[in-house]
Amino acid sequence: MELGLKTNIRYFAKYSDKDDYVKAGTHDLENLFRAFKMHIDKTFETLKAKYGIEIEKEDKKSFKELCNEVEKLNSTFHLLDKNSDAFRYPVDKEQNPSFKTGERINVIDVAELLEKSMTLFVHTADVFAKYTDYADEIESYYEELMREQYEQNIPY
Repeated sequence: MELGLKTNIRYFAKYSDKDDYVKAGTHDLENLFRAFKMHIDKTFETLKAKYGIEIEKEDKKSFKELCNEVEKLNSTFHLLDKNSDAFRYPVDKEQNPSFKTGERINVIDVAELLEKSMTLFVHTADVFAKYTDYADEIESYYEELMREQYEQNIPY
């Protein structure tokens, strides 16, 4: 989850015009998930304001539904493993066990939620590529036009 969140944050930072958590020095899944959603929301706003690109309601709805599912998994992992290290190390920095004796989790529920989260993390950029690619084309066209004008010494 952590890597999926960080990868998407880096990707969408270009379009959100925000740099929050781009160089995340944290493993905190709640903060990363909050930053991920913020970057997507700001991307929607920026694409509309800067390029006149409107995100389709169905795409927004699907994204929100997946986020709600992933939020459940994120909350579960946050309770179990706030800093993404309990599953990697048997003890924390103070040498306390990573998990309490007798603590139980429904692994099937976690696996199902993890599958949904992978859908979100792997395909979010793909789903919104039709919008971000168009924004990239606009930027490229504008840059090319400006370069031509500069090279021809044409006043703007």
